[in-house]
Amino acid sequence: MSFERLMREHDELERMSRALLLVASGEPDAELAALILYQFTVQIKEHRAFEQNNVYRPLIELAQQRDLGENLDLQALVIEMARDWRAYFETWTVDTIRQDWKAFSEDTRYILAQGQERLRLENMIIYPLALRHGTIRLKELA
Repeated sequence: MSFERLMREHDELERMSRALLLVASGEPDAELAALILYQFTVQIKEHRAFEQNNVYRPLIELAQQRDLGENLDLQALVIEMARDWRAYFETWTVDTIRQDWKAFSEDTRYILAQGQERLRLENMIIYPLALRHGTIRLKELA
């Protein structure tokens, strides 16, 4: 587990986020939106599972033993993120997108803005915290 890998995954998530936002901001195309949303969902789930096991769980365990120097409720962050994304992904299917493109577009802009804030928090605070406490490495092993 490395900071380098996490940054690569964040770059890919940002690319998929831009693609989804572009589609959601354009003319209604439920099939294309659902396809991109499905691909994005797969990436998010894989990334979150990896993060949960390699970043959040070790940091939460460390925080139970000592003060990590940051005033973060990591468990609450994990739960909130999972709840919000699950609700979004479960709400928007090809049929619901087709039925209410405007609401899909609004929800997409909202959840993607929230996702960008989350990426910034991870990049600026959580991942450096994990680096400082040795739960992740800077670079992948050769």
